[in-house]
Amino acid sequence: MARKAYAQVVTGNALLEGHVVYLTAQGTWSTALTDAEILRDEADA
Repeated sequence: MARKAYAQVVTGNALLEGHVVYLTAQGTWSTALTDAEILRDEADA
């Protein structure tokens, strides 16, 4: 049976502020999930 592929995003935590952050395609961090780079390829994830 083939495995299903799911989209993934890289998450982190801005410890001083306590915010969840998401890695963007530009390599920066954002608090907005809509800014996150969506990784669809297993090699990228």
